[in-house]
Amino acid sequence: MAVSGVRHAALDIGHDREGRIHQHDAGHHGGIEMIVDLRRDSASYGKWFGTELSAENGLIMWIPPGFAHGFCVLGYEPTDVVYKVDVSYNPKNEVGIHYADSDLNIKWPISKPIVSARDEGLSSFKEFAKINVF
Repeated sequence: MAVSGVRHAALDIGHDREGRIHQHDAGHHGGIEMIVDLRRDSASYGKWFGTELSAENGLIMWIPPGFAHGFCVLGYEPTDVVYKVDVSYNPKNEVGIHYADSDLNIKWPISKPIVSARDEGLSSFKEFAKINVF
């Protein structure tokens, strides 16, 4: 059985700055996509935005380079997340920020997420900001 979970996906950095288009293709409830602005010179630096993407509402989200993103599956049905990226995947550039970072204070819509061991060990926003190249 699939369960609700938060998955804070990777943020590519360095020469492989990545833009993505995300869509939730299947699953009655879809999911919530969250983005965080990591561009130091932006007025919205460190701010987040989230919206529901589902097969029902048909929305897609463009996540430009310089933004972290994560998603939360809603309900107990599986959902298919379909995405396209504008650069090739490079695991050497994969980093992330912990989904429950207290400085970002993202309002996830579930109280007890299922999170991978990898994602549970991601750094804080403050730690990430020390190496941020955006």
